[in-house]
Formats: sequence, structure tokens, C-alpha cells
Amino acid sequence: MEDLKRFLLVMIYIIIDWEEIKNECDIQIITTLLHEGLHAFIENLYLAANKYNKNIDDYFPNYQSYLNQYGPNYGIADHEYLAAHWIQKIVDGLKDIYGNTFTDGEYLAFAWQGLRNTDAWASFGQICQIPKETKSIQT
Repeated sequence: MEDLKRFLLVMIYIIIDWEEIKNECDIQIITTLLHEGLHAFIENLYLAANKYNKNIDDYFPNYQSYLNQYGPNYGIADHEYLAAHWIQKIVDGLKDIYGNTFTDGEYLAFAWQGLRNTDAWASFGQICQIPKETKSIQT
């Protein structure tokens, strides 16, 4: 646990272009914040793992394979990793905030916001179990 506390001392900033999301509804903004927060969390631990000579896969299993596959562009690797492994965490976070306001399918559709250009989305169910009705939902 001490290693993890030391890792979290790396400062990561999230910059949101409010012009991009000013016309979005509140759940879309919350989804964006969760999504960007996960990028920051991954980046923080990745930088700290390198700094302290730790293996990033100890914290995010198989993450290094995503970096190897998608090259040095962290954004692409992050999106692929989030799409393959963290969709349900985003859904759960939205449910914690909004309760029974939306259906499970609607929460899942919101969770895919920003991740629809991934191989996980394109493979439709090979990596993630995606209800077919969410494939046609547009954001």
C-alpha cells in the first residue's frame, strides 16, 4: 500500500473543453468526467510505475500489451483498455449517481461514449458483452 501512496504523488491535470460539452446533458458530462478521470488514473500509475521501476501490469493487468499493440499513443491504448476492461466500472459509477433513473442498456450506452472508435466496440461482444441495442445508439 505504501508503494501505491507514493505512486499517487504524480500530478496529472484534466483539461475539459467546456465549449465541446456545453450542450450535453448532465449524465453525458458526468460520463466524460469519469472517462477522463480514468485516463488520469491510468496515466498517473503508468508514470509512477516507470519512475519507481514497477510493472504497470501489476496495477492494470495486460496494460503493457495494449501499449505494445497500439504503439506509443497512450490515448489509443487507454481507450482500448477502458473499452475492454472498465466499461462496467463506468456503468456502476453512473448507477451510483443516478440510481434507477435509466435502464441498464441506457447506462451501458452512456458508458461507451468516447469509446466507440475502439476495436472492442468494433468486435461487438468478442471482448465485452454489449447488448445489440446499444450498437445503434449515437452520442
